[in-house]
Amino acid sequence: MKWGKLPKLKWGKLPEYPIAIVCSLSIHTLLLAIVIIGWTPERKDVQIRPRYIQATLLQIEPPLAPVNKAPVTKKQAKKKPPENSKQKLAEKKRAEKKRLEHLRREKKQSEERAKKERLRKEQEKEKTRKEKEAEAKRAKEETRRRAQELAFADALDDEEEYI
Repeated sequence: MKWGKLPKLKWGKLPEYPIAIVCSLSIHTLLLAIVIIGWTPERKDVQIRPRYIQATLLQIEPPLAPVNKAPVTKKQAKKKPPENSKQKLAEKKRAEKKRLEHLRREKKQSEERAKKERLRKEQEKEKTRKEKEAEAKRAKEETRRRAQELAFADALDDEEEYI
């Protein structure tokens, strides 16, 4: 059978492809039914529930001021309370804690400064490396362009000599 010519049908004889026609009609009918009914795919609605945290607010009340039962006389006010060795020890410990905290803070700040400096140096190195790569690429491109120009000039010279 040649393309462009249709087969001649005789009365009483069916075409050669009835299965294709039946399949096509059934698919079209199914699609039409889906459009008419308004079929939509099934959706599952997902509800996101927030997680609650049960918290309790704690307040620390300041200590109450000591109540002086006996009035203080001028002599008692002028007298310094006797320094207790436990109080001296506690003050020394507090002073040592402050000093250690100050040293830790200074060490942390110096580490941060050093880290920033290293990062800055690395960025500078990366920048110079990229600049060098760009320069090398430009130089390579320039030599390639010059080589093309020389080859073109040589070809022109050869052609002029041939003519």
